[in-house]
Amino acid sequence: MFVALTLLAVVGSGEAAVRAAREEFNAAIVRRDADAIARLLAPGYHIVTGRSDQSHGARNESEKWKTRFASDPTVTYRRSPREVRVNEGWGLAEESGEWDGSYTTAGNPARAKGVYFAKWQRALDGRWLLQAEVFTTLLCEGAPSACPPPEPIAKAAPPSAPASPRAVQKLKVTVLSTMLTGTQGIGEWGFAALVEVEGRRLLVDTGARAETVLKNAAELGVDLADVTDVILTHNHADHMGGLLTLRRELRARNPAALSRAHVGAGIFEPRLQPDGRDANGLLPLKTGYEALGGVFVVHERPEMLTPGVWMTGPIPRVHPERNWSGSLKVRTRGGLVEDTVPEDSAIVIETAPGLVVITGCGHAGIVNIVEQARKIGRGAPVHAIIGGLHLFAATDEQLAWTASRLREAGLVHLLGAHCTGVEAVFRLRDLANLSRRTAAVGAVGASFTLGQGLEATPLAR
Repeated sequence: MFVALTLLAVVGSGEAAVRAAREEFNAAIVRRDADAIARLLAPGYHIVTGRSDQSHGARNESEKWKTRFASDPTVTYRRSPREVRVNEGWGLAEESGEWDGSYTTAGNPARAKGVYFAKWQRALDGRWLLQAEVFTTLLCEGAPSACPPPEPIAKAAPPSAPASPRAVQKLKVTVLSTMLTGTQGIGEWGFAALVEVEGRRLLVDTGARAETVLKNAAELGVDLADVTDVILTHNHADHMGGLLTLRRELRARNPAALSRAHVGAGIFEPRLQPDGRDANGLLPLKTGYEALGGVFVVHERPEMLTPGVWMTGPIPRVHPERNWSGSLKVRTRGGLVEDTVPEDSAIVIETAPGLVVITGCGHAGIVNIVEQARKIGRGAPVHAIIGGLHLFAATDEQLAWTASRLREAGLVHLLGAHCTGVEAVFRLRDLANLSRRTAAVGAVGASFTLGQGLEATPLAR
């Protein structure tokens, strides 16, 4: 009898400790104290939200709370445990109950409530830490924009998707133009990268200034004379500047050098400034390139350039990512409309561990780009992203959302160059559970090699 009573007392104390920890969590929300919340989370904490979004990691969840508190002064949540069951011997506990909360999104207030389940585990120091939580929303009151339903599940994923028969085995991507430099090269606000795949070589964009890519390639010991095809991701001048110089200089050694330029449909439309002047960076070069024997190949939809290597063509804007200036207009049959850089395209390369995505600026939105890439790649995970993501001005909330989507897509390597933003790369690295070895700021000479990973310059490591 004494033993039984002692055991019941211990179990009861475990339940009391879990309930006390939950009340501490609720109080931390009231105080808007993200650090206090973090101290209640196990390092491998995982959450499924009421909208079915998922995220992993205590640090990631703490950052999300900081973002919520900073962006919404009205946000508040409370979890009310109904039952707590404890396995004292293993130091595990299950909590179930109801939750409710209120918040403001885009100026629209809302209130939501539902049920939740949580798993707690006792740490070595005796504290109970949250290991996992699953929330289900049963009611949301507010404007439709403040109460969006979860995205539908299109279909169940296959147990293990086989590698595409087009999967490339050898791949290296080297940055030739971006802002940061290592011990070699010239930095600029622009982008260019050399793609070497199965013995074939392609150039993505040509940098901003006329001779940057030519000089950087020479300094890095990269010979571009056998590159016949260049992919121009969009019309902006910081991706077009080296086109004529490269074609003119390289064709003296190889008449076919950079003789084909692949572009997305709509790239030749004028981009009008408020004073009516055209800001399309490619149009002033079009006649000169064609006079040098260059040919433009226009892609309206995803098309394979070489086995396993795709150009997306214009990318559907499924998610409202606004990665453009908003100051230019495009003329349509219905009149002038905002220039959203509709021709923005990316490169998708199929490999055994997953897709490698190369972007110029990511004006279509990196999540939109990733989703289009996965459609092309039959649902394969995204193994690496290289290039500009245009997130330098993104808010903490936008970065948290982007990171969660990239993490769900399986991202392993990130080389964020050009307009991604230094701080944005660091935030994405943390929020997507990457590391210094797998995520870095792109610099001239930095590279990604399939099977080896990133080779960042010393300054960017």
